[in-house]
Order: sequence, then structure tokens, then C-alpha cells
Amino acid sequence: MRLAAGELDTEVQILGPTRAKNATYGTETITFAAIASGWAKVTPILPSKAENIEGDIDFARHPSRVWMRWRDDIKGTMRLSFDGQEHEIVSGPIKLGRRDGIELIVQRYSTKGQDA
Repeated sequence: MRLAAGELDTEVQILGPTRAKNATYGTETITFAAIASGWAKVTPILPSKAENIEGDIDFARHPSRVWMRWRDDIKGTMRLSFDGQEHEIVSGPIKLGRRDGIELIVQRYSTKGQDA
């Protein structure tokens, strides 16, 4: 599968986890920081809002399929940021063709009542 440059119309940031210890309690804190950026084709996976109730909190999941040029440095523990939102990688990366590109499934969460 060849990815045409004109199809890659969304700029994404690749976020990697960074770990730090809380000085007061000694607990580990994980945050995500930008380590690279690139262009991708992003397509929402329908239905766009799959709602469920987890622990008395109503969540809406927003999955999307992301195609990018070949990269071998993306791991499932990373996240992507695009359109002002952070997305968790839930599947992939999967190699397309002979290193033509990669495919990821990402998901953004929001609670009911917030911007979805």
C-alpha cells in the first residue's frame, strides 16, 4: 500500500512516556512528551461514539485509524497528539507493504458532557 503525500493531511506529534518519582510520596508518575512529529492520514472508525459505563462514570470512546509513512520507532506504549487531543495507541503499529507505511488504531476518551 503506497501512501500518497496528498493523503497525509494531518500533522501528528508522537509522544513518548517519561517516568519520574514523586519527591514526597515516592510514587512513580508517567507523563508524555513530544519526541517527534510527522504527517498522517486519520480516519474515524464508526460508530464515532461507543459509550459505556465504567465505575459509574459515563465514557465515550473515539477510535481512529492512522496511516503514516514507515517508522520503526513507534511502540504501543506511546501516544499520538493531533487536532489538539491526545490519543492512546490501542493497536499496532502494523507494517504496510514492504515498509511503505504503518497503521495504528488510536483512541481518545472523553467523559459525557465534555467536548466529545
